Amino acid sequence: MSKKTKLFEHEVMQDKASVIAYLKELIKGLEKGKITLADSKEKISLAPPELMQLSLKGKRNNKGEELRFRLTWKHARSEKAPSLKVDSADD
Repeated sequence: MSKKTKLFEHEVMQDKASVIAYLKELIKGLEKGKITLADSKEKISLAPPELMQLSLKGKRNNKGEELRFRLTWKHARSEKAPSLKVDSADD
């Protein structure tokens, strides 16, 4: 019973002030527990929990510099486990 993966991707050149504004909105979303990403083609809402994996990577070479950050988390299972019955009575 797998669900289809929904993916949002958006890449564009932005000035520093715009990038800072986006990052501030991401922080607000993290604090509220809901982040919505949208453009003219796609929209996705994410629900970050209290515990997340944070990955930061920085790189510099003669072509330029790069900063990557990634937040990942798993959803708590909301499905009930199958019930188990143990009976020691003889039939």
